[in-house]
Amino acid sequence: MNNLLALNFGVAEHWFSIYATMNYMLTIPCIMGAAYFLFFEKQMVTRPSFILALLIIVLYQIPLAIFSPVIYQNLFSAIWFAISIHTAVISNLMWIYFTPKLNADSIKTNTYVQYSATYFRGFLFWFPSAIFFLFLGLYLYKIPFSCTAFYSLLMDQEISLLVREVLGKLLGANYAPHILNIMTSAIGPILAFFLSGRIYYDFKEKEYICLPLWVLMLVIVLVSPLLGGAKGSLVPMAVALSVVSFIVAKKWKYKILLAGGLFLLFAFMILVVKVAQESGSGNGRYQFGSCIARLNACSRTKVLLESLRPPKAYYGVSRARLNVLGEDLLSFCDIDNIKYTEIKDKGGTTLGMPIIASLSEHVMGMLHRVFVSPIQVAYWHFLYVDENGSPKLYGITLAKLFSDNYVSVPAKVCELYYLGDKTSACTAPTSYLFTYPAYLGWFGLLFACFLSLSFDIVFSLLIKYSPKPIVDLTLGIITIAAVNFIAADFVTVVVSHGVGVAFVMLLTMSWYCSLSNKYR
Repeated sequence: MNNLLALNFGVAEHWFSIYATMNYMLTIPCIMGAAYFLFFEKQMVTRPSFILALLIIVLYQIPLAIFSPVIYQNLFSAIWFAISIHTAVISNLMWIYFTPKLNADSIKTNTYVQYSATYFRGFLFWFPSAIFFLFLGLYLYKIPFSCTAFYSLLMDQEISLLVREVLGKLLGANYAPHILNIMTSAIGPILAFFLSGRIYYDFKEKEYICLPLWVLMLVIVLVSPLLGGAKGSLVPMAVALSVVSFIVAKKWKYKILLAGGLFLLFAFMILVVKVAQESGSGNGRYQFGSCIARLNACSRTKVLLESLRPPKAYYGVSRARLNVLGEDLLSFCDIDNIKYTEIKDKGGTTLGMPIIASLSEHVMGMLHRVFVSPIQVAYWHFLYVDENGSPKLYGITLAKLFSDNYVSVPAKVCELYYLGDKTSACTAPTSYLFTYPAYLGWFGLLFACFLSLSFDIVFSLLIKYSPKPIVDLTLGIITIAAVNFIAADFVTVVVSHGVGVAFVMLLTMSWYCSLSNKYR
């Protein structure tokens, strides 16, 4: 491996080249086209293809132009890499331009009640409520509350990051992580929308009897993403509710206050979780060995514990506590002794514990993660193919179900190119818009475009024939889906992240509205 390729991207001194010039020449017109749609063709802004194209421009196309020198110098397939990114943007923008019949201006909402208490009562309220608490019950049946990462976050912060890693990546065929993803990215935002409307109209109409119950339900919905311990799980809820509140508010000052207020609320929640995870306090109340044995993750957790060795991070767990966790695991699991690498550190110190960073360091880290990490990880996948050959169809997520030859490229990419702290659970996934072309060539490029345009057709038609509240909610779900699409496989987003479930729910509610006279 060329070690230069794994280093952090930077702007080269000699940035001018034909490759960089061509990338700028394609990026600038795309930016201008997106800006034109945004300011002069606002009916196109609600199209899924526009949202996806806008995200690709910001997170991939502009960074591609900026980092062109280092990419061209170190990546053999640099031209193909650029073609994949530009095609993803241009195909989506051209699609919405040539399919105006799918635009929002053709939405027929005049026959429906716009916004009223009617939408937040009856079937439209109880349908997502029932599905959410059904999924929540299934999750807690498989992972008891005392074994969740949220419980460790409350009662045993020192191992909360470790528990999060186990529950998120080491449960094998366990359906619980998928259920939580669906709740977080699909069912939860839908129910939060209807609960917020129910609370608003009950308070407006002075019906206070059930308000405490609705507020309690809303709190459960908002906190439920933390059952898995990942603070990033709060992002889909924040995105959906911010988008919907921005659309629903009539005046600009209310749009800014609502969307900004929600953003700050979730940012505060994420900060609280981060501080709790980094606090390092622990009292041993989380029954680590018992929970791991119950979840049938003994062998994989053993491998993870063995991979926690300097200079790799310990997820903030002290060596002394790590030894206790290992002994606890051995007492409940039928596994061999855990073999740690020799550590030249005193037993009570904490290894790999993050240093409390300054505000500027947090900001710079966040900016790097948003504007550099996405294209860097996509770049690594093309680099993997250059150096190790293409896994072909065996690198696609669906291959897990149909072949024993499945190749987990995200895990291999992380192992080979990520220079930070990593463990046996390390993965580095990227969008299907880039993995398919990298693994399958022109066929993968065309297939990725086909999937994106199909997503646009399906949800544009849903918007076209739905009443206003369902339309607004659908736009929030589309935004979540687009954010997930630029960082994961298409099948993963549709199935595991709940886009398919969200579509079925929204379609059912829209169909019910079309049959019921009380919404007309």
